Amino acid sequence: MRVVFRLDADHRLGYGHLLRCLALAGVVARRGGQVAFVMVRADPPACTMIEAQGWPWTILSPRGPYASEVGLWKDADLGLFDAVVLDIAHQRTFRQLDQIPFYVNSLREHFGLVVLLDGLREHAIAARRPLMADLVVMPYPDADNLLPGTPARRLAGPEYGVFPAELLSQVVLPRPVRKAANRLLVTCGGSDPTRLTLLCLEALEKIADRHLLVRIAVAAGFAPELADTITTRAAASRHQVDILAAPKGLGTHMLWCDLALTATGLTKYELALTGTPSIQISIDPTHHAVNGSFAAQGTALNLGIQESLSPATLADAICRTLDDVTQRQTMSRKGQTLVDGRGADRILDEMEALILARP
Repeated sequence: MRVVFRLDADHRLGYGHLLRCLALAGVVARRGGQVAFVMVRADPPACTMIEAQGWPWTILSPRGPYASEVGLWKDADLGLFDAVVLDIAHQRTFRQLDQIPFYVNSLREHFGLVVLLDGLREHAIAARRPLMADLVVMPYPDADNLLPGTPARRLAGPEYGVFPAELLSQVVLPRPVRKAANRLLVTCGGSDPTRLTLLCLEALEKIADRHLLVRIAVAAGFAPELADTITTRAAASRHQVDILAAPKGLGTHMLWCDLALTATGLTKYELALTGTPSIQISIDPTHHAVNGSFAAQGTALNLGIQESLSPATLADAICRTLDDVTQRQTMSRKGQTLVDGRGADRILDEMEALILARP
């Protein structure tokens, strides 16, 4: 199977969707297939992540609306591929929804098979416009039914979550949960656009009744000024704080920590897979709304929206969660019940069946 992944990734859009596609691409390659990446919007960290996996990538230029992009595809020398996977459920797409049906139809004529990795509820492209996609994947708890007009085969639920092979190899079942807890992992996405990491550091400085061991992930997409500020504040902390600079993966750190402080992006599924108890903070109301169905699973403590959260409130939640081993055991167990790590194979099985069924 030969698959093209069409997505966008930069410090504004985030890198979670890119990491998901890289993981799915790895399984395609493991099955003997070929992979390529196509983007319109990408920054150097995103391109470096793709190059590190050895995949070819193309940036369609000049950047324009989706309707004008169709002509660029014809010049991109991608005619020998069997399918295109679209992971484009972001704000740029929602501003151009009226163009997406034509765009999907054009790609279907070009490749024969279109797979859409979609969002949830009002952030689901296929629920807002009728599309001729062949397969729609919504790898979230409580994924809504598609509206009439989209004839695609639908795969919905956390069992279709996609994870890097390295992380899957590190999973321990059941995850051990320490009673005496003082290890924290702070991970706020690939670029931390709202500087959530600094809020976490402020909260940690309000905890004076114990000594904490803290690891902070500073990904490649962090602005240099933000990375420098985090490093400076970490060095002055009352706790032992280590910086994880541009980590290639967080699996070992998830298994090391007793509790993770995190935003509500796709990392929350990796935390669930590894059975890592977590406190989750949404960077805006949109993320908070999308996170609702996940928070309802009981795999994490959901503290709400960042702008309404004080360092003192976060500090109190950290201490209470560290002290409550029963709560952390419940989070860990429910997380590992929610996802099993076999989502990529399930998706590719469906894609191969659809390709084989072509006339």
